[in-house]
Amino acid sequence: MKHKKLINFLSYLGLLPFYFLIILYTKFDAFYFKDIFFFYSLIIVSFLSGSSWINLSVTNNRLLIVVTILIPIVGLISEIFFRSELKIVLNCFLFYLLFFIDNRYLNYKIDYIYLRKNLTYLVIISQIIMLFIIYSNRI
Repeated sequence: MKHKKLINFLSYLGLLPFYFLIILYTKFDAFYFKDIFFFYSLIIVSFLSGSSWINLSVTNNRLLIVVTILIPIVGLISEIFFRSELKIVLNCFLFYLLFFIDNRYLNYKIDYIYLRKNLTYLVIISQIIMLFIIYSNRI
């Protein structure tokens, strides 16, 4: 990978808002930090979906092209209509689905796949932490 250190740095830097927003939501218990967390999740899912879509467009796999186009739409619908718990479950599924598509159907170098795997798991962990925090605030 060209500019591997820069790519890794920027990728992990993009992970920080997930955890920073969790800390802010925990400390101040303001609903808008939770909303920003979900908006940021939607932005990242949309970005990853667009990255996969553009690379899948050169293949003949129309189903995966349609899936990567529908992922941000499903995320937006969940953002508008779903409760927080369902958003988290869906976000975990969408993040993992995008990683699965990249890993299985696209020819990325092993360094990128390793990076995506780590980031995907760390984002899913942040989603689960947010789920625990939301439930613990309701008790």
